[in-house]
Amino acid sequence: MFIEMRSAGLLDPLYTQTDRTVRLLLTATAVGAGDPLPSGSTAILAAIRDAQGMSTGDITEAVGMSRPTVLKRLQQLQTLGLIDRVGKSPQDPRAYWRLHTD
Repeated sequence: MFIEMRSAGLLDPLYTQTDRTVRLLLTATAVGAGDPLPSGSTAILAAIRDAQGMSTGDITEAVGMSRPTVLKRLQQLQTLGLIDRVGKSPQDPRAYWRLHTD
């Protein structure tokens, strides 16, 4: 499954397990043909996925990009419907980013 998803250009499956359940998240959001993800976006998506949600500052540190670049990529990924910002207001200092789930 991992090999197939990687060969299709998708993120690795995400497994979460509790005492009674196992949840498998397969991210298969299609980005239109000819519309590749902006440079560095895959690293940002992987960081968010691995941490199951991260603040902008944490993402900046994890991927080694400048804050303005990370903010631009986050907005692009949000526009594509791949991630969501979770916060009480646009200026919420505790806001974080997570993978979009329906």
